[in-house]
Formats: sequence, C-alpha cells, structure tokens
Amino acid sequence: MSSYPEHEKLAKISDKSTACGLFVEWLAAEKGIRLASYHEHAPECIDSDGDVACGGGFGIDRLYPVHERLTKLLAEFFEIDEDKIEAEKRAMLDELRTLNTRSGT
Repeated sequence: MSSYPEHEKLAKISDKSTACGLFVEWLAAEKGIRLASYHEHAPECIDSDGDVACGGGFGIDRLYPVHERLTKLLAEFFEIDEDKIEAEKRAMLDELRTLNTRSGT
C-alpha cells in the first residue's frame, strides 16, 4: 500500500472526476444551466411572529444557486477526503525537504 492512499484513490478516479467537472462547466458556459437546490426551512428561518425571515417564502418551491465548490462536490461524490489529501500533500513536502537536507541541496 502507498504512503499516500488518498492520492492513490484520487489517481484512480481522476479521469472520471475531470470529465464530470468539464461537463458541469460546459452546462454553465454553453447552456446557461447551473447547479441549484431547493431551500429547506430550518428553525432559524422562522422569526418570533411565525414569518419567514430567510426570504424563502412559504409553500413556494424556489431554487437557489449551489455555492459549494465543484471540486468539493466531486470529491464528496467520489469519496475523496480533501482533509486527507491536504495532510498527504504536507507529508510529501516534508519528505522532500528531508531528502533535500540529506543530499545537501
């Protein structure tokens, strides 16, 4: 097993993830289609008078733009842990620094 298992996982799905990302970007650029989701009221959406305070309205299906990074959504879909990727990157850099120090460069 690799010292960097999350990167290994990422490498295996990279082509699929890239294709999905390019498709979503193409939809937005060429077709004007963007990711959106329905707002679901949380308790904090309703004020003390029982009125909607979030701007979502009652009984109206409204779509709101998704503001999540596309890379984050793709990582979640492909079960890639971005925190583990970042930790592995730091470990790689530390390893390279150690090797450079040993070689005297």
